[in-house]
Amino acid sequence: MPSKHTRLTTPVGTARWPRLSKPDTKFDKDGVYKVDLILSADDAAPVKTAIEEVMKAHIAQVKKEKPNLKKRADMPFVEEVDDGGNETGNWVFKFKLKAVGVNGEDRWEQRPLIIDSQTKPIDSESTEVGQGSLISVGCEIIPYISPMVGVGISLRLKVVQVVDLRESGSSVDDNWGFDVVEGFVANEQTSIKSEVAEDFEF
Repeated sequence: MPSKHTRLTTPVGTARWPRLSKPDTKFDKDGVYKVDLILSADDAAPVKTAIEEVMKAHIAQVKKEKPNLKKRADMPFVEEVDDGGNETGNWVFKFKLKAVGVNGEDRWEQRPLIIDSQTKPIDSESTEVGQGSLISVGCEIIPYISPMVGVGISLRLKVVQVVDLRESGSSVDDNWGFDVVEGFVANEQTSIKSEVAEDFEF
């Protein structure tokens, strides 16, 4: 069943603090897969616009249903600053996916699909995408309402294309829309077989 949420595919950027092989369980016992993506100002502009358009429509809808709700959550992107607190001109986008999905009493395990530059799926358990890898991210833009922070948007991590791999420690369906590009290619040890049934505009 196609997702009702807006899908977004980013330009290639730099991965920061990726947790794509094993979920982070520090603040969630079930774990969360996540990665921050650093993009230049030019590359970030259309991504920010797409997210802001969904947020604008979400706020308009919430105002009709909950006119007294004024709180706004932080957007899932921020300007990058260096160690000295100076803006670099880049933007950082935050993507997350809970390792366990929940719908009422139903619970299921889930993880992002990782593919190489030739759009072949990678076994993320044997190939860990590390800090500084060049990646493109496919996500869903998810509107939400929280009693604590108000109206907000999150970026649900769905697919990561690795263009230049920097390991940490140690063919996809055409419907995803990824292009074959020059870069990292999975070998027999890192590739896996997988089918993808959703659409992304890569």
